Amino acid sequence: MTLAQAIDAIYASCVSHPKPSRLDDSYGPLDPAVSGRIMTTALRELAPADASALFHVLIEDREGFAHFYPRFMEIAARTDAPFQYPDLPSILEQARRLGTLAVPEVATATKQALHALWDIVFTRPLDPETLDDILLGSAWVLESLQSYLDAWAAVENLAAQANLSAYVLANLDSLRTRRRLRNDREWEDRPQLEIEVGDWLRSRALADRICHLARTTGEPRLVEACAGLRDLHTAPTFR
Repeated sequence: MTLAQAIDAIYASCVSHPKPSRLDDSYGPLDPAVSGRIMTTALRELAPADASALFHVLIEDREGFAHFYPRFMEIAARTDAPFQYPDLPSILEQARRLGTLAVPEVATATKQALHALWDIVFTRPLDPETLDDILLGSAWVLESLQSYLDAWAAVENLAAQANLSAYVLANLDSLRTRRRLRNDREWEDRPQLEIEVGDWLRSRALADRICHLARTTGEPRLVEACAGLRDLHTAPTFR
C-alpha cells in the first residue's frame, strides 16, 4: 500500500467523526479568522498553518481530534515538505492518549501509513530530523521497532544505506557520551523502545554491517559511520 492509499484509509476510518460545531479554544486562544477558515474549509483542504494552530486547541477534545486526525497525518507524513508542527510524533502521541488509536480501523490504517513511511526510509534519502520523526512516531503506535530496524540494515539500496549512515552519525556523540539517542527526552514516555533503538545502534551486528557496506561501496558517509562505530566499540567504557 502506498502512503497516499494509507492516508485515504485513515480518512475512511475517521469518517464517523463529524466536524465540531464549535471549537473550544480554552487551552489556547484561536484567532477568529483562523477559526472561521477551519469551520468553512473542507477537511482535506485545511491549510498546514491552520492545522498547526488548531492542534493546540484539541488537547482534550477526543471527538474533534478524531475528525481532524486524518488531515494532521496527511500533512505530517509529507517527507519532502518543510517542517510543519505538529510533527508525526506529536500527532501520534496525542492520538494514543486520546484513544483515537484504540479504534481498530484507525490503528490499522495508521500502521499502514507508518509501513509506507518506512518504505520511504528504504528507498529515498531523508534528513536525520525526518528519520527521527518516523522512528519516534512509530514508537507511539508499535510495540517494537526491531523488525523495521533489522530490515533497514539489510536493505541493498543506496538510499536506505545513506539514511542508515545519516542516522548513525547523528546519534554517535550522544551514544558515546550518554548512551542515549540524541533526542532521548522525546522518548521519555516510550523508554523501552528507545532502549531497543539504542541497543541496535550499539550492536556489533550493525557495526559489522555498516563497515561491510563501507568497504564494498566506498561511500564516504558509510566510511565515517564505520569509523565512528569502531571507536565506540573500542572505547574503554563501552559495554
